[in-house]
Parts: sequence; structure tokens; C-alpha cells
Amino acid sequence: MRLFLSAIFLGFIVPAVAQSTPSATPANRLVLTAVESDAVSQVPAPAWVPVEERTATFIVNYTGFSAPAQTAFQYAVDIWSGLITSDVPIIINATWEDLPGNALGSAGANGLYYNFGGAPANNVLYPSPLADKLAGSDLEPGEADISANFDSGTNWYYGLDGNTPFAQFDLVSVVLHEIGHGLGFAGTAYVGTDLNGYILNGSLPHVYDGFVWTGGSIPVLDFGSGSQALGDALVSDDLFWAGAQGNAYSGAFSPKLYAPSSWNQGSSFSHFDESTYPAGNEHSLMTPQIGNGEAIHSPGAMCLGVLEDIGWTVDYDALDGPVGTPGCTDEAACNYDPEATLTDGSCIYPVAGEPCGDCTSLWGMSLNAAAGQGLEFTFGGAGTVGEIQVDLQWGGSTTGEWASDLLVLLCDPNGDCFEWGGFDQTTGAAAAGVDWPEDWDTGGGGSYSATLNLSGLNLSGVGTWTVSLYNGYGESQGLDLTEVTFSVPYVCPLDGLIPGCTDSAACNFNSAADYDDGSCDYFCFSCTETLLLETFQAYDAAVPLTVQATNGWETWSGPSGTAEDPFVLFDGFDGALAIVSAEADPSQSSDVYFPIGATQGEYVVQFSISTEAGQTAYYNFQGEETPGIEWTLETFINPQGGLALVQGDDTLQTSGFQVGVDNFFTHLFDLDNNTVRVIIGGQLVALLDYPGNLGGVNFYGYSFDGGTGSYLLDDVTVCASTTDAVGCTDAQACNYNPDAGEDDGSCWFPSDFGWCDCEGAELDALGECGGDCGADVDADGICDNEDPCIGGVLDECGVCDGPGAVYECGCESIPEGDCDCDGNQLDALGECGGGCDADANGDGICDVPGCTDPEACNYDPLANADDGSCEFSALYYDCAGNCLNDSDGDGVCDELEVSGCTDSEACNFEESASEDDGSCAYLTATGIDGSEVVDEGATQLYVAMPAEAGNGYTWAVSGGTLQSGQGTSIVTVEWTSIGGHSIQVVETNDACTGAVLNLDVEVQEVTNLLEVRQVQWAMWPNPAQSGFQLNVGGAHLRLCDVNGAEVRRWPPSAPRTWHALDGVAPGMYLLECVLPTGREVRPLLVTH
Repeated sequence: MRLFLSAIFLGFIVPAVAQSTPSATPANRLVLTAVESDAVSQVPAPAWVPVEERTATFIVNYTGFSAPAQTAFQYAVDIWSGLITSDVPIIINATWEDLPGNALGSAGANGLYYNFGGAPANNVLYPSPLADKLAGSDLEPGEADISANFDSGTNWYYGLDGNTPFAQFDLVSVVLHEIGHGLGFAGTAYVGTDLNGYILNGSLPHVYDGFVWTGGSIPVLDFGSGSQALGDALVSDDLFWAGAQGNAYSGAFSPKLYAPSSWNQGSSFSHFDESTYPAGNEHSLMTPQIGNGEAIHSPGAMCLGVLEDIGWTVDYDALDGPVGTPGCTDEAACNYDPEATLTDGSCIYPVAGEPCGDCTSLWGMSLNAAAGQGLEFTFGGAGTVGEIQVDLQWGGSTTGEWASDLLVLLCDPNGDCFEWGGFDQTTGAAAAGVDWPEDWDTGGGGSYSATLNLSGLNLSGVGTWTVSLYNGYGESQGLDLTEVTFSVPYVCPLDGLIPGCTDSAACNFNSAADYDDGSCDYFCFSCTETLLLETFQAYDAAVPLTVQATNGWETWSGPSGTAEDPFVLFDGFDGALAIVSAEADPSQSSDVYFPIGATQGEYVVQFSISTEAGQTAYYNFQGEETPGIEWTLETFINPQGGLALVQGDDTLQTSGFQVGVDNFFTHLFDLDNNTVRVIIGGQLVALLDYPGNLGGVNFYGYSFDGGTGSYLLDDVTVCASTTDAVGCTDAQACNYNPDAGEDDGSCWFPSDFGWCDCEGAELDALGECGGDCGADVDADGICDNEDPCIGGVLDECGVCDGPGAVYECGCESIPEGDCDCDGNQLDALGECGGGCDADANGDGICDVPGCTDPEACNYDPLANADDGSCEFSALYYDCAGNCLNDSDGDGVCDELEVSGCTDSEACNFEESASEDDGSCAYLTATGIDGSEVVDEGATQLYVAMPAEAGNGYTWAVSGGTLQSGQGTSIVTVEWTSIGGHSIQVVETNDACTGAVLNLDVEVQEVTNLLEVRQVQWAMWPNPAQSGFQLNVGGAHLRLCDVNGAEVRRWPPSAPRTWHALDGVAPGMYLLECVLPTGREVRPLLVTH
């Protein structure tokens, strides 16, 4: 059978350049019909790319996935991460839920973007992950790029090896397919109800759309959205991919797209053609159908070509297939394979510190059961299931039974369960993806053996493992199997570990327990205030509930006696409230509510619910006392008894409800610690966060999943409660609970098990708790494995039955070189055990080595033998390294002082000088100030700036004559030659000569008198005392000292305006005059 793959465009279109509010985009869902597969097929995975070499990063947010499903999903993600390149992480929201019809999965980009930075084309839509890649940044930070949904009810194969059984569907292949759609393998063209063709977003085509052409080489976008021509093309069976890269890997013909004669919403246009690329073809991943037993673990080069055409960077070399040996490459794993070079996800690790390797559990069972019946067996163990071996003995059958009719359900301590085997029966658990060998399909008696690889299921934990054996043949006359044995490597027996209840909220919580044995008891609460105790016994069956109830019941909407108001039904004397939907009874739509209004403390809500085949049940808890404001917890019970606990966007799928019987629900709310425990019968089915208030409980007739909303509600209790801890109150017990106020008889002691402590240790042969002595046959307190004289007597020399001390030192003679029995030796002065090491001159006085020179810094007055260790101070310094003479306290000894210029800014700075002698000299001029454009025959003033008093200035002129000022910082030059010339100056002093400073001057030819000087200006008096005047107006004036520093400035004024020099010190200054004809600088002498 083949089931459908889906792609969906979700979310919004964003014009990235505008940063405007996203506009909604209708979903374009791809859902396909089912066809049956004829045989298994496989397309192998690409070469495995190590994590550090992958070129794209995927972040997956899983909701509702089991561990095996998550492992398979991640494997598919890892394949894609080695085939495409993106610097921006790709975020996927993956949801495990029941999808309608035959849909296996659906996926699509959450957003479409256009006109963003990096977009290859304008007004073209790019899916979110591709747009991020092209832009080089996340265009919508914090939001998922792809949303993917996968059917929880499919018989999936979770293995990673591609060996998909014929009856199962390969999850890795489906995930690879749906991610391909999310990356952009999906167009937006469709056929409307008027049979015309449309582009979903009108003038904004998807990048995929632009590469789809007809067999006549007409791009589909040329037909125009809303046209009949486009509609005809989309159902022509004549659409092809026109991109260069897709065609480069398609062989002799362009890649053909799926375009059947009848528009198939969700399949047409956005897949490769199914008949052209059937099961087993290397390009079959992106076809619209996948069959049972079909594994496609590679996108194929043609698919990568399509992705490259729309903008992705891809790696074709990685498609050559696995290179190396797959296996577990982690040395820390129990099943590390030194020959493996490719990690295949099969590693199994120790659990709870238990060893691995030779640690194997052997679980023995037997079964004698009628059709559909079975037995449950429990075993304690710690570890992870990998490959197991099952052996059984069977007498055989002549009534149609086979050995393969054995149906097995295996559950780990965490509650994860998988089944395999059987003929036509099921436990309802997920399929393990394995089956008995074909040689078990016989009625012959004898020994049967099978090795099954369960490593991909992630069955793991510490505690109670459950193995249930069933007769899986519905027409069986009975199945009698003896000596059924499971050999389970890497799962260690729990020898020495303490079982018990590990839930701290349970009445019998055992803090010393190493693993949970399923014994938790939650019914130790006591009601301190009962809000409701309802048995529905005292009601009139003909009158709606809230019309006659006086204990707080009300309808959801408020008014009594409406269709929402349910009736009590009686079975004999037993009454129960009938909650029915309009589908069950058009005159009713039961919706009844009991307000609680609790905001803190502990509360208990209990009731029983029963449904029959084909019926559904639903109830919820409200966060506010007024209903309809906040749904804090919803419970859905489907026709098969499956439970779904929903809180906002989170859903927990669980079990424990049985159709056809009363199911007693207990809800323990701890509003102070924000938790709620849901218990059916005595079994905890859910422990949930519950951050809200407990406003009330609502019972509603709701139809879903093909069932009719109808159930019976009875024995409702709502109360505020307290939980007095119970447990072991004996402080000497191993499981003593200091918080327990009541002893529950659970105390246990080491003596109960023959132990000497609570850890399972026993006394050894020496009476030591937990010791390792196996025997002490002569009871001498020495363990036999260490006793040198078992049964005899050691003499004082340690010889078993020896003669005792017979030598000079008791048991032996004085050793050679020693001078007594204590191991002492003669020193240098001949004293036994003395401390003298040397007497070199033999004077009978022990040598004391050291420095004997009184002038040395380390002179030792007690030393009598100079050992050459004397140390002396350096010249001019004492033994502490201080100067003997340092008159200026600068740390340089007077004898070592070097005179010179110590200013690093001076031109004669001496780096070796330590004493400044006042010789520092400076060169300050950095440029020449004066006119750069002059008339022929003009006389101009030039100044070396800034100038240093006392320094000399040597001037040189080309194209003119130096009139005055040679040797000073100010000169006058008459310019005599037309053309480009220069004036240069070199600043000198007694110590230094500066660099040549240059000013280029352009001398212009004078062709008329006005060109020489349009406005003549003069200042008087000069020298000046209190001020001066100009003969022209409109001039900008600035007075500077000979170093170029500004002293004063005057704004433009009328001719003969008096310019005061108040506060200007006597001396030589430069007056800058800026007129429309140009700028001139003239000297001005200020006197007293």
C-alpha cells in the first residue's frame, strides 16, 4: 500500500525591504491518494558527513514524538545538513499527531519573502529557509522556518538502515521528502473550481513557478494567472523542469513533473512524475507517493539540481553512497565497534552506573493461552535494549497454529512499549519494525530461535521491564509455548538495587529506592472541605440536572433547562449523568459546569466515566470561575480509549482508559507547586505542569475522530485536601521517612535480606560489612589470602613456625656499612649516627661550609670552610642594589650620570642622558605662510611658522629675489619670473638643522594695470601704538604673532575705520588682509 506525502505553504509573505506587517497566505496543502506497493525497494543514503563537516545546521522543536520517531527524524535532518549549505540555522517545528485520511506527513515553509537584500530577483517569493540563506541573516528571528506534521497512527518503521519491512512505512524517507518541500520544492500554481489556472499570490510567483515549462518550452507564468490556458497546462501531463542544474542530472529528458489530467490538489505541479520515477528509482524521493516497504534515503542529484536552480548551494559529491563501515564509533558505548567508521546511531550506553559488556539479562517465561489471550511478566533491569535473542520450545500444532503466532509486547521502565509478531491480533502498541523469521511460519514442534535488532527503538531505563506474551492468532485453538527465553545484552539485572516508589508526591514515596517498581500509591489524601459529593441518585430522570440540583451545578451558558442541561439515567437504582452531543441526540448538546474558584492549596477532583464502542468523551478544567476565559487542561478520549491531555499547544498522548467499563479518574491539583497528577484507577497516567488556577470543571458532549460524543458521568467528588505523609517511621529502617506522620508498614531492614547495611553489603569472613575477605580458617583475624602462616605461628622475625631471634640485631646481623642495629652509619668525625658530613683537613672539627670573606654580601661568620659561594656588590652599589652616591635621588649613581638633553621632543635629545644640562634645542617651523599665486613684479611677505626665538632661518627663492629678512623667520620676496616657482627655508640652531620646508608659488603675467592690483590698500600708522586704519573697506583682518598664532581679528568695515590695538603687547606682528581680489600678509610693528 502507498500512502500520501504532503507539503503545505504556511504562514505569510513578507516584503523584506519594507519591514511591513506580514500578510496572510492561503495554505496550499499537498495530500495524495494511497496505492499499494508490490515489493520492498531501497535507495541508499548518501555518504555520512561528520558533524564538524556539515554545511547546514537544523534546529528541531519536537512535539509529541516518541524517542524512536525522534531518532529517525534526526537522521533525516542529518542527511540534509550534509547536502545543502546555509550560514543561518534552519528551525523546524515538528509535530506528531493524527493526520486525516491516508496522509503520512505535511510540511512547508512558514514564510515567503521577496525583495530582501541578497534576493537574486525582484518580486519573486523565496521560502523562509532559502531567503535566510540568500540574505545571510535570519529575516524573522525567533520564528520557525518550516512546520512539519507526521501521522501518529501509521505503522512506521523507525530503523535507519533502509531495510523497511513490507508491512511498514519508512519514517526517514517521509521526513526527507517533507523537508524537501520546506526547502522550496513546491510551487504555488493551482486549478480553480472554474478550471482556470492561477498563481496563488498573483503577481508574486514562487521561485519554483518560474522554472516550470510545458513540453513546448512555454513557461507556465507566460499564460497569466486566472487564464484557461494556464489551467489546461497544469493538467496536460506535459510539464517539465527547465532549470539548468535539474536538467544536468536528469539524463536524456528534462525532469518531468506530476501533472495528471485531473487536478490533484496537493500532488499536482509540486512533485516529480510518479510513473517516470517509480519506487527504487534514484530520483523517486520527491514523487507524490511512497509505498509500504519503500525506503528512499537520498534526494538524488536531480532533486539537488532543482534546489540549486532556485538558489541553494548543494553538494553532489555526497550522493555517492556511504563510504566506510557503519556502526557505533563511540568508545564510551557498550557496543563500540573499532571497525566502524560511520556513526549509524546504534550506540548503546550504560544506565545508572551499571556496567555493560558481559552484563546480560535472561528472562524466562511460558505461555498457554487461548486466541487473543496472554500473560504479563515483569523483570528488574538497567540498561538499553539493542539486539536480543528469543528462544522457545513448542510441541507443535495440528489445528493451524504457527510458532510465529506468538505476539510480544515489550515495555521499558519509562513506559515506552513496542510489539511484534502475531498473525491478526494487536495490543495497540507501536510496531517494533521487526518480525519472526519465515521459518517460524509452521506448525511443526521443536526449538525456535530468533535474533532481533531493537536498537532503533531506544528502549532504555532502570526499573521494571514488562514482557507480555499473547496468542496472536484470532482463530487459534490454543497456543502452548514452554521455555520462552529472552537474552537481553546491555540490560543488567538489578541485583542489590532497592525497588520502590520514586514519585515524591506519592503516599509511599521511598527516597532510598533506586528504581520505580510501579507501587506508587496516591490515595492518602484527606478532604478538609468537600465542595461536591455527587452520586446522581436523588434526581428525577425526567427533569434536567441544573433545574433540580442545589449543589452548584450549572450549564456552560448559564440558563437551566436548555439543550446544554443533561439528564440523569438510571440502571436499576444506580444513577449516572448522560453527557451527549447533538450527533447522539439532536435535542441535546450537553455542556455542564461545576465552579470551584480555587487559587491556592491542594484540591482533588474525582469522577468515573464510561463509554461504549464508537463513543468519545471530553472534559476540561477552567482557569477562571467564569467559564470560557481560560482552558487550563482538556482531556479527549477517542473511540478506542486513547487519551489526549491538551494544554495550549502541548499535547500528551497516554493510555489507561478502557472502553465498556467504568474508569475512575482522580486529579490531584497542587496549586502552590503548579502541578496536577492524573490517575485512572490506581495508575498514574500523567504528571503535568499546571501554572493556572482551578476555576471549575466542565463536561461536554463532543464528537471527534469519527466517534460520537456520548458518555456516562458518575461519582463526582470535588474537595480541598491535605496530604499527610505516610511511610516508614522507624529511624533504624533503611527506608525511614522523617516526614511521615503515619507508619504504613513499609519499613525494611538489612536483616530482612541477610545484609549488614542498607546498600546490600554482607559480612565477610573477618566480620567486616562489605569486606572482601572470603575465608579465615584459623580465625586469627587475618584473611587467608593475606595470611602468611595459616594454621601456624609466626615467630618474632615473621617466619611461620620459625626459631625466633638468633642474630646480633635479633633476626639478622648488622648490615654492611651500618654501625648499629638501628641502621645508623659513622659520620665524618667517626661518631655513629653523628651529623658531621665533612672534615676535609682532618683537624677533628666538623667542616662548616659557607662564605668566609667579610667583604662579601653573604659573609657567614660561622663558616670555617670557604665553598666559593661569596657574592659581592657591583661598583658604586651596596649589597641591596642601592647607589652609594645619588645626590639627585633619580636612581642613577652620581658616578654613572650622563649629561645631555633629556627632552624627547628636542631635536638634540640624547637617549643615554640621565641628567638634563639645559642644552635642549627645538626646531618648530612646520611650513611657510604667504601667497601661493602672485603677479609678476609683486613683492610679498613670507613667514616660517611657527618660529622659535634664537633659531636661524636660511631662505632660498626660485623665480624671484629675496629683498630682506635672510636669517630671520620673515622675509620679503620680489617675484620677477613668470611660471611655477618656489620658496624654501631651513630652520637651524646650534644643535640641529631642520628639514627643507617648501612652498610652491605660481607667478602670473601682468597684462593690464588692473590685473596687477585692482584695489591698492595701505595701513597707517606703521609702526602703530594704540591702533591703525586702512584706506579700503570690506576687508577681513586677522593679526597673528610671528609664530602664526592668532592675536585678534576684525570683521569687514568702512574705509578709515580705526582698529584698536588695546592689550596687544609691543612687538612684530603679521596683518592678514583678505579682499575680493585676494589675500595679502604685511608686517605690523606695535610700539609703546
